[in-house]
Formats: sequence, structure tokens, C-alpha cells
Amino acid sequence: MNTDIIKASVEKGMVSMPGAMTPTEIVTAYKSGADFVKVFPVLNLGADYIKAVRGPLNHIPLLAVGGGDSFGGGPIYSLLSGFDEQKAINFAVAASCLKHSIEQDFNLVSVQEVETLAAGNVSGRVQR
Repeated sequence: MNTDIIKASVEKGMVSMPGAMTPTEIVTAYKSGADFVKVFPVLNLGADYIKAVRGPLNHIPLLAVGGGDSFGGGPIYSLLSGFDEQKAINFAVAASCLKHSIEQDFNLVSVQEVETLAAGNVSGRVQR
């Protein structure tokens, strides 16, 4: 986690959702301005860990979901492809949503499938 990136996101009016694992990292991210803190790797830590952390840190909005890499890769691909900022965010969200339908740590969807969902086709069907 890089607190400079969190602070820069806040300064630009962007939503900041860094990943953290330990309670110290979670608090550091929140105090640096994170809107939400993604608990990572939640799959390995489990629900009991989330419950234990929520006790003393109940005031910090936590996200315990997967798909972070696909979300993070979405804006990188989009901006390198010349998409405007809004289209880049839409692409990232769509890529992350589609990833939730795929097991393991690979987002095996095509750019066309992501663009279809980002454009408003809300079925989210991956067609092979």
C-alpha cells in the first residue's frame, strides 16, 4: 500500500480503495484518506478474520471481495488505449464484475465482452 497514491487520489477527488491485510495497514490506509479498504487476500484470511477485524475497526468501511486485479488492470488497459476517464472507469468496473463469474486468479474474458457490459448490456453473459 502506498499512502502517497491514496493522498493523490483524494486530492484529485477520486475514490480510493487500497488493499491491506493487517489491522495496522487498514488503519494507515483509512487515516491516509481511503474511502474503503479492501482486505486482501480475503480468500486466504476467511470470514472469521474479517469478523475479528471489524470489531475494533467497525468505523472503517471494509471491502472483502475479489476481482481487484481485474479492476486495477481495467483503467491501465483503458487509458493506454486512449479511453477517456469515464470510459476507463466503466471498463474497469465491467472487467471486475465479469471476473466474479470466473474461478481462480485469471480474468478469462475478452475486451469485447468487457466493452459490451460497460456499454450497458447488463446480462453480463460471457459467450464462448
